[in-house]
Amino acid sequence: MSQNTKASLLRAPGEVRNMIYKAMIEDLPDERSWLVVLSLAGVNKQLRQEVFSYYFTHAAINMASTLDLDELEILLDTVPNQLGWQVITKVGFPDFLETALSRARADQLMLFCQTATHLQELTFNIRLEHMSIN
Repeated sequence: MSQNTKASLLRAPGEVRNMIYKAMIEDLPDERSWLVVLSLAGVNKQLRQEVFSYYFTHAAINMASTLDLDELEILLDTVPNQLGWQVITKVGFPDFLETALSRARADQLMLFCQTATHLQELTFNIRLEHMSIN
């Protein structure tokens, strides 16, 4: 197939690309959708901007572990704020006590949330079996 006849996602109208990004977020499990986001972001600058902007605006970012937070912070520090930190609207902690293993780690999680300046939804799940009452 010649270079001119290859299908290109960028040739599709923006509305169609947004439908693809929406399906990527809604139809794939979190860990798979994140891999697709990273793959698309690596194609070129335009796709990187579009996919990050759409993903961080529409997806709920779930911090299931401290590793998730570290990796996400590294990624967000490599993209312009208007594509990352400033467009995150939803953050969740599926097991907050497991993720925030220490006071310092809990402070880091809260700092992450404060850095996401357009955050609209913050969800904490606390599993009672992890709590100890003295």
